Amino acid sequence: EDHIFEFVIRDTGKGIPPKDMEYLFRAFFTGTSTVETHSSGEHQYLSRGIGLGLSVVKRFVDLHEGSVRVETSSEGTNFYVRLPTGDRRAFDRPAGEIGRSGI
Repeated sequence: EDHIFEFVIRDTGKGIPPKDMEYLFRAFFTGTSTVETHSSGEHQYLSRGIGLGLSVVKRFVDLHEGSVRVETSSEGTNFYVRLPTGDRRAFDRPAGEIGRSGI
């Protein structure tokens, strides 16, 4: 029997604008459409990401037949990640031991 591992990543920021929600998992999407304000542009160098993190997460989760769900409001954002484990033994060990001994 497969089991599901679910975890939540929360922040208390200002939330994600509704117009950006459909693009969150696209590679290089940073919530702006101008190159000048992108982190690789000179105006905001090193102040923002380059928009790869969430696209990598989504791809990894999809490859493992899991799911990612997002809830956002003016009080913050929650990302819910669900991954099938396929092996109950992974839940019976301390977190530092997962991945050892063949699991």
